[in-house]
Amino acid sequence: MNYLAGFNIVLIVGAVQAAYLMASLSFLKKGHQSNRLLVALLGLLLISLVLRLSYSPALYLTYPHLTIAADFVMFAVGPVYYLYVIRLLYENTHFNFRLIIHFVPLLIFLTSLAYLAFKTRAQVVEMDRAGKLDGYYLIILTGAIIQLGVYLYLVKKELREYTTNFKQQYSSEMKADFISSVTVVMILALAAWTIAFLVSLFLPAEFGFFTNLSYQVAFVILCVLLFVISYYVIHRPDLIRVSIQRKEKYGGQEITSDQLMQLKERLAQLFENEKPFRDPDLSLRNLSRKLGVNQTHVSRVINEGFEKNFFDYVNGYRVREFIDLASSEEYANYTLLGIAFEVGFRTKSTFNKSFKKETGRTPREYLKKKGSAQLKTE
Repeated sequence: MNYLAGFNIVLIVGAVQAAYLMASLSFLKKGHQSNRLLVALLGLLLISLVLRLSYSPALYLTYPHLTIAADFVMFAVGPVYYLYVIRLLYENTHFNFRLIIHFVPLLIFLTSLAYLAFKTRAQVVEMDRAGKLDGYYLIILTGAIIQLGVYLYLVKKELREYTTNFKQQYSSEMKADFISSVTVVMILALAAWTIAFLVSLFLPAEFGFFTNLSYQVAFVILCVLLFVISYYVIHRPDLIRVSIQRKEKYGGQEITSDQLMQLKERLAQLFENEKPFRDPDLSLRNLSRKLGVNQTHVSRVINEGFEKNFFDYVNGYRVREFIDLASSEEYANYTLLGIAFEVGFRTKSTFNKSFKKETGRTPREYLKKKGSAQLKTE
């Protein structure tokens, strides 16, 4: 089997995976509203894979208008992904007609097709062969690459803002991990696409093989992207259950110094006695309900009273609880990760980062120094 056959098999697997995910999300009874945008994104990726699989010179000669129009996908992926991220992170965000501004480049591209619409099939093919469409292709591809790059930057920026707010309200960062993973893979695909474009633009025809290889790498990365999305959808379905709203720091509510100190003591007692941090889904809202106090006050007492954000405050307790359990004979046969899950951590990466931030060492280094080397490896 040559590498082209293997490449096509990868694309077929990716296309089937995209179709399966679309069907699964579409028929999900209690799905998040953002799922509609995820289905749209998956649909665009599916179209890209199908077009690449079915493309041939004969197809172009038969349907040149349709082949060129199919490039609309390039201008749709960026805006759809960005809007999906916004809706996923902030489920109470209300979309309105102004969002059409995100699709202006797509509308411009579709409008540009009007010129070719009045040409016959033979005329379009002849214009292409004569190089009369080279400038058009250059503008389209350059614009599509820049647009996708801008939207990936906006997603990273939005993710940083969300993470700041998130750490004030939640103790698990699964949703941020999901968006970060998807974005990194999309950046890699964009990089491969850009390299292929630049090679075809500036290097002689002898480098055509390298250009094709770069484009193929970009499509393989798209299949990896579908695998990443599938992993999170299948193994971590609860990542879409928690969302936050954009808000002011304390909502303008006041709390006296005495009240702050009293609440600080109550909070510390709650964490010591009831250990709510062992719930991996603990949120600022849930904690506020346990205390019977407005969540803005709880946020303030953590920020000002303990000089931490909610994320670090909760995970600090989890780290200390982990150390206690790791020294217990009852947990001698547990792996490090097993104990981490017991105390409320949901992912290995969050556990390792929080542990090192709290103690200055990795979990294994810390326990080895304390003489707890009997713990199993992960």
